[in-house]
Amino acid sequence: MEVVITGPAEKSLKEIYCRFEEHIAIKIINKILDRAYTLKTFSNRGRIVDELILLNQNHRYLIEGNYKIIYKQKDNIVFVTDVFEMSKDPAKIKSKHQP
Repeated sequence: MEVVITGPAEKSLKEIYCRFEEHIAIKIINKILDRAYTLKTFSNRGRIVDELILLNQNHRYLIEGNYKIIYKQKDNIVFVTDVFEMSKDPAKIKSKHQP
């Protein structure tokens, strides 16, 4: 199984990098990426993202620290579509994933 970090997820990681001191940001980002890459072996272990059910793309999430790693699987590829800070309004998850 391959794990791909999408553009929107990269943007979220860059926002983390800009928000914290460099050494702290790198530590947070590395933990998020390490957790995301564990999806190579068992991608369906995350919980369903309730806010995205209507998109019918089977979005799931894992938690790492204060962040949700939102992803979906297509064939043998796991696409990490967002890294979402859990203190934000969950409705914003939906607005970020609208076509």
